[in-house]
Amino acid sequence: FAVDVYQWDMHRINHIFIFDMQMKDATPSSNIALFGLAMLIAVLAVPGTFWLVFGLSLQTSMAMLFFSVVLAVAYMTLKFKHGYLRFLLGRLLVLLSAPFHAVRFPDFFLGDQLTSHTYLLQQFVLLAYCAGESECATCHTAPKTVWAALAITAVPYWLRLMQCFRRLKDEWYQRRHMPFVDRWSHALNAGKYSMSLLVVVAKMLEYAYDTGATFGIYVVFATIAATYACAWDFYMDWGLLRTKAQGNKDHFLLRSNLALPHHSVYYGAMIFNLGLRVLWVGTLIPQIHLDEKQVYPLVLAILEVLRRCHWNFFRVENEHLNNCGQFRATHLIPLPIRDEPEHHD
Repeated sequence: FAVDVYQWDMHRINHIFIFDMQMKDATPSSNIALFGLAMLIAVLAVPGTFWLVFGLSLQTSMAMLFFSVVLAVAYMTLKFKHGYLRFLLGRLLVLLSAPFHAVRFPDFFLGDQLTSHTYLLQQFVLLAYCAGESECATCHTAPKTVWAALAITAVPYWLRLMQCFRRLKDEWYQRRHMPFVDRWSHALNAGKYSMSLLVVVAKMLEYAYDTGATFGIYVVFATIAATYACAWDFYMDWGLLRTKAQGNKDHFLLRSNLALPHHSVYYGAMIFNLGLRVLWVGTLIPQIHLDEKQVYPLVLAILEVLRRCHWNFFRVENEHLNNCGQFRATHLIPLPIRDEPEHHD
């Protein structure tokens, strides 16, 4: 996220206005990076300290790390009245209560971030179930752990699905005269997350029955979901793949307004996003799927975070230039210029 903030500031994309934040809540990208680095050091150092120095079990050490991080985040949220952390935690509470609140840009943006962190949510489930087990090497394959991990995977997609239904209800009247795709965009977006939920259900069926039929169902649903999501990324979220970019004939398969001067960046971004969207195919290989060291899922999770990072930039850029989400009454948007303090003689 620090990289995204740095790039938005560099290209004068007013993410503060788009996120509906106050200028006083803005945090420099360097501070965000330092906070992330501190959290990384804590994740690496705290469990090792309790495990090696104090002789506690690895499960107990990881549990203490989890609660320490929660307490640290809560303290910093209450200590500092403003900033990204407090703002995002406030929007997280709104996200968890979907669809009982009107959906703003930061609400669905945060929901999309959660869909890319399902591996982290699964590890929290694994930590919770393994904390009281004596055999940590086998607890991750226990049926109750697998079922809980699959269930928690569906939560981010369910929240986004509820947000789509809420926006469909709230914006139906103002969109009723728009073209078909714009009028039913929230319903189509709900279909995308419904397909993701069907992939999770198919995975549950494959785990429960482990037959060729359930495996085939999972492959079909996963293929449709990956294709659906990738097409939505390009056409709706990023506003690309436009055959007629008005006033800019050289923007082939892009859009009329671009924040970056080099068009090759957009083509490269589409290729990168497409490649990472289809990496799920590797999980269909039995030798990788049954890898007890969980190396491939970890690598895949890291790559998904990188994909989400570059998705964030182009999504906010498109919102800044074209108001594609219809969150603003006008296309005009102020420049991201901080107010200078007044000097009185």
